[in-house]
Amino acid sequence: MNEWDNNYNNNSSGSNNIPPEENFENQNVNETKSEAPEEKEVVIENPYENKEKSFTSGSSSNSDYNAYQSRYSNTGYQGYNDQTYGYPAPPVPDEPEKKSKGPKVAVALVIILSIVAIVAMILGVVGLQNKEEGQSDDSSSNSPTLTLEESQGTGEISEDGVSSVSVAEDVRQSVVGVTVYLDNQVVSEGSGIIMDSDDTKYTYIITCAHVINMDSSAIEVQLLDETTYRATIVGYSTRDDIGVLKIEAQGLHAAKFADSDDLKVGERVYAVGNPGGAEFFGSFTGGFVSAIDRTISTNSIGYTMQCIQHDAAINPGNSGGALVNSNGYVVGINSSKIASEEYEGMAFAIPITSAKKVIDSIIANGYVPNQPKLGITYSAASQNQTYSMIVQLQKLPAGTIIVREIQDDSSLVNTDLQVGDMITAVNGKEMTSSNVLAEVIENSAVGDKITLSVCRVDRNFDIKEFTVEATLVEDKSDADAVQTNAESNQ
Repeated sequence: MNEWDNNYNNNSSGSNNIPPEENFENQNVNETKSEAPEEKEVVIENPYENKEKSFTSGSSSNSDYNAYQSRYSNTGYQGYNDQTYGYPAPPVPDEPEKKSKGPKVAVALVIILSIVAIVAMILGVVGLQNKEEGQSDDSSSNSPTLTLEESQGTGEISEDGVSSVSVAEDVRQSVVGVTVYLDNQVVSEGSGIIMDSDDTKYTYIITCAHVINMDSSAIEVQLLDETTYRATIVGYSTRDDIGVLKIEAQGLHAAKFADSDDLKVGERVYAVGNPGGAEFFGSFTGGFVSAIDRTISTNSIGYTMQCIQHDAAINPGNSGGALVNSNGYVVGINSSKIASEEYEGMAFAIPITSAKKVIDSIIANGYVPNQPKLGITYSAASQNQTYSMIVQLQKLPAGTIIVREIQDDSSLVNTDLQVGDMITAVNGKEMTSSNVLAEVIENSAVGDKITLSVCRVDRNFDIKEFTVEATLVEDKSDADAVQTNAESNQ
């Protein structure tokens, strides 16, 4: 039986240090960055591990994706435009006789100053309101934000299927193919959703981070009419599995988006995307909402996500494609499925309402600000023969993890923590699973301090236990990866 992988995996830094395993004898190190205590595996759909496609039921991709980086922005109002109204100029009167203007000038000056003061007060109040609402003071920004519309309807379709046909005709124009190349070789294929265009020349495409967060030399976007465009990565958030591309195009058929919080279990939904890549472009499948806010965790991102569970058929290549309601409004981004012979019809989509904040932030900033990280990479002790034995002999928590790398921007640099140490508890909470650390970090903020309980083993298998305090830092690794990849292609 396949298993769920639940590791916090932070791949953004460049050191290749590994634990000092040469101190131990007869060990078999498993480099998998995941723990396997559960029974199911959610496989993030990174299409095209093999160009030769297998259509065996329950097949899955085991590609190890690059990770981390990408949060919230407010675009604000554009403000009021100053208008100059054109009235006919009055006739120029004859020059009057010069008279004393002292009192009149004084009165006029008082009136003008009063008007200026009133205008200043009004502008000050408007500015204060804008800031209190979190709006940007920059009215020159022309980047779009994702707009959620009200979708009318009950979620039912007519018996003759006319409604579903019109939905397919409309939505397929808004779903694109995404192909990622490295040295002229296809390394990933997925789907994307046309979001909107800006005021200049770009149209923005929503997709999944795991489709694009890898070394690449080119990314191509294909429309329904087979027109192709070279795409640029705007940014992505690996922990949210959301990415944004842009292409030089205007006037494309943008999707409509609705509040996914209004979805109900049993409501009809459709999945639109490219299972298997361009060969099956624009496939349209139907199903029902099986559950709302289903918590899943994957080996590709190491974080838990709240997803829409549905049974519309999706396969590798559907990632980044649209999940739409019966009225053709996008309510989710298809992301993953359970790939196992023992399970069928269990697909997951990222709710578009929760994705909106991430998408808007990526477009505004290139990444999601204020995401905290500890700044280490690690693997489960249970996946390493020697460490697993030590955990059992010393009766350490089952979710104990091994520190594999301490990144340069981590607050743990120059502390007592070393590569090869084991973390057994966080803030006094035992590592009953490797998710414990990730959950603590997710529920914390940049600058928060956490306490790690550490266990170190020497050559003689004697252990030393101590604690280390760490300060969470901002995770910019996704943005750094995008910039590094862009520079390598210049």
